[in-house]
Amino acid sequence: MRALLKSIASGTSNSMKNIAQDSFLGLPVLIPPLDEQHRIVAVLDAWDQAIDQTERLIAAKRRRKTALFQKLFSNLPRRPLLEAADVWFSGVDKKSRAEEAPVRLCNYMDVFHNARITSGLPFMHATASRAQIAGNSLRKHDVVFTKDSETSEEIAEPALVAEDIDNLVCGYHLAVARPREGVGHGPFIAQAMRHQAMRWQFSRLANGVVRFGLTLDAIEQAEIFLPSLPVQEQIAAVLHTEDIAMEGLAKHAEALGTQKRGLMQKLLTGEWRLDERFDRPVFSTKIRSEIA
Repeated sequence: MRALLKSIASGTSNSMKNIAQDSFLGLPVLIPPLDEQHRIVAVLDAWDQAIDQTERLIAAKRRRKTALFQKLFSNLPRRPLLEAADVWFSGVDKKSRAEEAPVRLCNYMDVFHNARITSGLPFMHATASRAQIAGNSLRKHDVVFTKDSETSEEIAEPALVAEDIDNLVCGYHLAVARPREGVGHGPFIAQAMRHQAMRWQFSRLANGVVRFGLTLDAIEQAEIFLPSLPVQEQIAAVLHTEDIAMEGLAKHAEALGTQKRGLMQKLLTGEWRLDERFDRPVFSTKIRSEIA
């Protein structure tokens, strides 16, 4: 139906398109018997309710993590970031050159859109020199963060490298914080960089007018929460549990949305027909219990 509506809409690419009333009223519409209409509504309503419930759970989890965040980071000592980790900027671009070795590239959007870098991400394929590979290969518990952005608020968005990934190199416009052994814990550093106080600090340290960026001098001024290593590990473990729960709920909500779109395609085109087994309220109660 969406494709059909687009096909009869008039207007240029630079203006608002519209559909003439006569064209709209003349559209063919599949109208099943009234009892089947009720059954279709019951099916789609069950999925809507399951999606709404999942989204409410996600919102509740976010509120819980925010409260935990404030509690766990209160009264923690702050130390220079460079005491907790070695930090450097990557200069590996997206180009492929015949004389260089092939690599998988962790680029800006991989970091900006993901809290964790895992082997399941669709990394870009590029090339790098031996020196670039030696200096910018990523390993488990490195923290990669954005060093450049169009807004200062998006500076220092972190992503934790959650596992060792073969042949993965950090790309351009990014910085790497590699925890110092016995001092910094990567999962904690990544969480600490999401704290409001840290976000404000990096935003203030960024230079620029149209495009903003961090310099090595700015990194030398940056601080981070830095309690003892055991405390870092405990805090990171608590917050990681919350993150995993939210990720699971988000994937569940996405799956429900995909299922609903598939159902609409089948049911509203008449490809699938529903009999009395799908009458309300028995079906709605049963299906909600199964997909919740």
